[in-house]
Amino acid sequence: MQLSTVADPFGIWGRAAGAARRGAGAALDRSEIAAIELLSRAVASARAEEALDIVLRSPLADRAVRSIVDGPLLDVAVRTAVERGVVERIVEEIMGTPLPQHVTDQLLASDELWHVVDEIARSPAVTAAITQQSAGFADQVAGEVGRRSRRADDRLDRAARRFLHRPDRSLQPDPSLQPDPPLQPEPS
Repeated sequence: MQLSTVADPFGIWGRAAGAARRGAGAALDRSEIAAIELLSRAVASARAEEALDIVLRSPLADRAVRSIVDGPLLDVAVRTAVERGVVERIVEEIMGTPLPQHVTDQLLASDELWHVVDEIARSPAVTAAITQQSAGFADQVAGEVGRRSRRADDRLDRAARRFLHRPDRSLQPDPSLQPDPPLQPEPS
């Protein structure tokens, strides 16, 4: 015979414990529902806004913000926002407003921007690129001037030859392109 049979021959303790557990679970469910209802009524209250202002002006709000910014929550929120396309949607929304034009106007009116532009323009990389570009442009101009001056020279030469009744040089063979005359044997 077991000790539990002697102490509780009808199993009242086991049934009572089960009923207590079931009752506690039901009471817990009822208390959770009551807490949610209480919270709903508190938020809907006319005093809720005043209570929120008091909380937000308190050191508690400052600690909460610092905790969020210093902790991993902000990193997770930003990463999730980027992964889910929230950043792109925000940018699209902003681009549809006058804000970008306003920011651009303010930027162009600022002395700081022109200071940055001056610094960039004086940088060795930019001056080297401008020098290289200028040299290439100068070569192009010189080549074009050379071609035009040769054409002008040819026109003047033809006009002078016509005026002097001399044959056109372009019809005469270029001596530099003629083959060398054959060598004659030396008289002995």
